[in-house]
Amino acid sequence: MTKPDGMAADALRYLDAHLGDFTRELCDLSRIPSVSANGFPKEEVRRSAEAIRFVHPPGYSYFTMLREKLRWSNAVGSKSDD
Repeated sequence: MTKPDGMAADALRYLDAHLGDFTRELCDLSRIPSVSANGFPKEEVRRSAEAIRFVHPPGYSYFTMLREKLRWSNAVGSKSDD
């Protein structure tokens, strides 16, 4: 297997550096009941929706955020010069 380079290597380094944060966040979110069927407590469904909105607010773009954090430009395979 070849070693990743360029953008893939940057993404893997970022993941490695923040894996603990991602794991904690996922564990916290998974503890919130989120089944929205009739009879399920509405306050729990609301709490779940609020938690997800915090993670992904309206207008949020995961790919835009990742490009900014990794200093990638919009062109595939190139980095911004800032």
